[in-house]
Amino acid sequence: FRGNIEGKDIFDKHCDVVICDAFVGNIVLKTAEGVAELIKKLITNEIPKSKIAQLPYFTLRKVMKPLKQRMDYAEVGGSPLLGLNGLCMIAHGRSDSRAIKNALLLTQRAIESGLVDAIRDSLIKEMQHHHA
Repeated sequence: FRGNIEGKDIFDKHCDVVICDAFVGNIVLKTAEGVAELIKKLITNEIPKSKIAQLPYFTLRKVMKPLKQRMDYAEVGGSPLLGLNGLCMIAHGRSDSRAIKNALLLTQRAIESGLVDAIRDSLIKEMQHHHA
């Protein structure tokens, strides 16, 4: 537990999990998606349309492709809803077939790895540690 954080630190490496209510979390996620899409569009608009003029930008592809995959919600497909005594995977409202497939695969991995029990056991140990 790192304590309270500033909005600018949400995507920094200081913490792996940020806990907030659903309303705030949804606004943060939608804003982040919008900014990511805007940056992608701005970069794409700066690349010339002519194939010859695109040559200097070719090396940018090596940087952009992994970044695009990392920022694409459909790559992961979903996220577990925490606080339940079971597994509920949340997918994006505009998920396409690829995103749903990846959400199902993620759910399968979560079930096979015992994610819910692992989270529960970790929380119980943490609570016992703080009460000791």
